[in-house]
Amino acid sequence: MDDEGRNLLVFVASEAVLLGYLAVQLAAGFTGSGGLFPAIGPLVRGTLLLLVVLELAVPLAVYVDIRRRPDDPDPVWVHAAMMPVINILGLVAYLEDRQR
Repeated sequence: MDDEGRNLLVFVASEAVLLGYLAVQLAAGFTGSGGLFPAIGPLVRGTLLLLVVLELAVPLAVYVDIRRRPDDPDPVWVHAAMMPVINILGLVAYLEDRQR
């Protein structure tokens, strides 16, 4: 892995840790402790938790697919799929690039 790939891995890993921490804090509200967001109701908390889990699942799927591909795709796709909200567009672009 070159320097650019290592730098990208560090950046993506830090994004994943931040989203993972957010997911844990949101889930803590269902156990009664409230986490960092005690004023959020259960419906909103559940919706936000599902969104954060989706934000973590999409880049994981792209990463696993990139590692399994026989050709050498650009690892920047993992970063594009990691960006919150933009990750769905990044996933669509990655899947289109994969078909070429």
